[in-house]
Amino acid sequence: MTTLSEKPSTRFQTETPVIGCRYSMLISLISYLVDDNEEKIIKIYRSIIDQPRIRDFMINNILDPRNGILLNNTEQPISRILHEGNGLYPFVLVYKGSNENDTNLYIGHYFVIAVNNGKLIMHNSYGSDYVCIPYQQIEITDDINCLNHFADKTPDVIHFFRTYFLRNGTSHRHEETGKFYSPTQGQDSEIDVFLRLNIVGIYYMNNLLPFIKSFIEERRLVGGKLKRRKTKKLIKRRKTKKLIKRRKKKITKFNRV
Repeated sequence: MTTLSEKPSTRFQTETPVIGCRYSMLISLISYLVDDNEEKIIKIYRSIIDQPRIRDFMINNILDPRNGILLNNTEQPISRILHEGNGLYPFVLVYKGSNENDTNLYIGHYFVIAVNNGKLIMHNSYGSDYVCIPYQQIEITDDINCLNHFADKTPDVIHFFRTYFLRNGTSHRHEETGKFYSPTQGQDSEIDVFLRLNIVGIYYMNNLLPFIKSFIEERRLVGGKLKRRKTKKLIKRRKTKKLIKRRKKKITKFNRV
């Protein structure tokens, strides 16, 4: 899984949009909050990526339980979270370490679910030793409540994991062994890793999007929705000032004549 190495297994490429899952999550959330302009999105991304709070949320790969809500069938089902309406919702797949003395919770995968007019869309990329899944958006047609019991590793969970996290992969070479994996072989190997891990479940990162929104607004970065409204007013004021100056010049010139 993504966190089996300290750096993302996937990386930027010039032709294919391949990017580590934590970074694709961040870019998806920024894109939701700002104008659909790649230059603006990348500018904000570069401004926020090294912020200590962002590192606490998603860069260190160790989950602070205070930063998320564990999904379950009763108290916190995903259907209740997504019932809030249209929007983007960041989630992480979490597991425990194999060492009994290790009490940390590790983030194995980052992904986003969008709700748009009743449709559920998965925003996802995935990279590991075995698979390379470029960033993509896939409509979820299976039961979304499957995410409530990911720790159980039932056949439904495995189906969901394969269908939405590991879909549309490319052939991939293992960096250490040099062995090539076809998309299907990579899926099977990645699922074997998943089954061996001590999965805790899916956490909803409920404070991440509000933090990004406040970061954009407080720093008045170009593209934020609040900033965009202010910018229109500012442009109108500037045009009015220019018009007044032009009229004054005309009046002065007329008086001189």
